[in-house]
Amino acid sequence: MITVSNDDTAYPAGRIELSAHEIGYGGLLELTAAVTGAHHFLWDLGNGRTVTTSARQIQEYYYLSGDSIPIHLKAISERNCISQFHASVKVNNRISNVLPNQSFIGRLKDWNVFPNPFGQQLKVSVVMKRAGQIKIDLWSASGQWMKSWNRTVQQGENLLVLDGVERLSSQRTYIISSIYNGILHSDKIFKQ
Repeated sequence: MITVSNDDTAYPAGRIELSAHEIGYGGLLELTAAVTGAHHFLWDLGNGRTVTTSARQIQEYYYLSGDSIPIHLKAISERNCISQFHASVKVNNRISNVLPNQSFIGRLKDWNVFPNPFGQQLKVSVVMKRAGQIKIDLWSASGQWMKSWNRTVQQGENLLVLDGVERLSSQRTYIISSIYNGILHSDKIFKQ
């Protein structure tokens, strides 16, 4: 006769918690195993990576887009009892980093970025149809947003000096862009 006085099979219980349910392409997601009774965790991150940890929290950058990328977690107790948990995240599509060159209107070039290559200073000359606000964005060559400048401009030609470029990494290509006069203007520039 065998008598069982205590159940020694304790299965982990809980869930996966995500820092967001939707992120941008290349965005960082924090994943937390809100699980009790687990000794270690086996993560299938849905992007081709699997990770084994004893920590309850991990972070992952997602370079795979989809409406419902599945995330699976196996929580394993000290006695090898396994519980499985599931979640999903939406990763938005990659924003194309190819910008068409539309910097000419008629015969007058209304967008000029100089010097190129640049060092400690960068200037932009714009010709505006009317006074207002202009926003200029700087992107890495891989499409990651780096910096923005907002300026008040007058009708006609404006010379804008862009501050903070001295802090950018050297020997890199960047894309500078702006939408004004109803047209997207952009240029590839190189920091010496």
